[in-house]
Amino acid sequence: MRIKYAFFLFLILTCTFANLSPANGFQERKAIVMLDPGHGGNDTGVKGPDGSMEKNISFLLAKKISENLKDSSRVLLTREGDHNPDPVQRTSAANRGKADLFISLHTEGSPPQISGTIRIFHLPSHTIQSRDSGIWDEGHIPHTEQSTKLAHSLARAMEKRNLPQRIKVQTADLFLLKPLTMPSVLLEIGNLRSPRDALWLADPNNQNTLAAAIADGIGRFTDSMDAE
Repeated sequence: MRIKYAFFLFLILTCTFANLSPANGFQERKAIVMLDPGHGGNDTGVKGPDGSMEKNISFLLAKKISENLKDSSRVLLTREGDHNPDPVQRTSAANRGKADLFISLHTEGSPPQISGTIRIFHLPSHTIQSRDSGIWDEGHIPHTEQSTKLAHSLARAMEKRNLPQRIKVQTADLFLLKPLTMPSVLLEIGNLRSPRDALWLADPNNQNTLAAAIADGIGRFTDSMDAE
C-alpha cells in the first residue's frame, strides 16, 4: 500500500509543478474545463427513495453541462463511463490535462427531511495538512481566491435561473480539492435521500435547467479571467 500511495503521490507532484501558475485569460484558446462526476462503478454514492443513484445523476449532469459548453470550452471528464477513479486519479487527470478549472458533481445524503439546498464548496484560505501527505495539500494554494470567485459565479448563475433551491456557498476542508492546480469547487446539487429533491432531480427539464445554469456560471467565470 505504501508503494502504491508513493507512486500516486509522485504523479500528483509531477503534475503540480507542471501547472503552478494562476489561471490566465482565454483570449487565444478555449478554456479547459474538467468535470468530475462523483462515484461510479461499484460505488453508487447516495441512493434515492425512487432507486436513483448519485453516480448516475452526477454523470448525466456532467454530460449535459458538457453539451452546453461545447462551443465555448474544451470539456474533459474524470470518467467517461460507469467506473470509479480514486481521488488521486481524478485530480492527477485534471493536473495532467492542465485544466483551467475543476468542478466535482455530487448529491448529498442528509436525512430525508432536509431538502431544497444546492451547496457549492470551495477550500478555506487555510487548510489543515495531513501528517503523511508531503506537499499533497499545496497545489490549491495559488488558486484559493479564484476558487472563491468560481463558487460565487456559479451561485449567481443559478440564482438568475430562479431555481426553487436555496443556493449556498460554503467552505470545507475537502481532501479531493487540495492537490488541484487550478480553481476548483465541489457541488452538492441536492439531497438525494429527500423525496422532494429526488423527484426534482429526476425531471429531465430540471436537469437541463441546472446544467445550463452551471455552464453559464463557468462561462461568466472564464469571461472574467479574460478581463484580467
